[in-house]
Amino acid sequence: GCTQLVSLTELYLNDCFLEYIPANFGRLAKLKILELRENSLNSLPKSMDRLVNLTRIDLSQNQFSEVPEILSTMTELEELWLDGNRLKTLPPMLGRFSKLRHLDASFNHLESVAPDIGNCTSLIDLTLSTNDLKEVPETLELLVNLVTLKLDDNQLEKLPEN
Repeated sequence: GCTQLVSLTELYLNDCFLEYIPANFGRLAKLKILELRENSLNSLPKSMDRLVNLTRIDLSQNQFSEVPEILSTMTELEELWLDGNRLKTLPPMLGRFSKLRHLDASFNHLESVAPDIGNCTSLIDLTLSTNDLKEVPETLELLVNLVTLKLDDNQLEKLPEN
């Protein structure tokens, strides 16, 4: 299978009806871009903790009910696409992504965003549209490079003071 192609730096498996990723997927340690959009995934294998060179991962339009913990090892991420899943929260571990420039978590069921998102100071584009957010963390004020913030179609009752 494709896990034998250990020199791959980009892999696009969008819209492939995938229900799982092979357990030995971590062999593709040179990957920089991994697109898994529009599949039926709800988990990622532990071996993916070896994909430390990833700069873009697209998990959009899948069945994830939580952000996969395995992503926490991918500290080089610049783009993280999580839109169109079943997420209820953006967890504190997202704060580890200091190089993250683009985060899309729209079209989920988000009720909360961890304040740690304020550590993602490289963020330029943050999209949280079409969720169930009633508020956003005050720490958004720390995202000094943010150019685009999309919060439309939520249940916002208040905005941060700053």
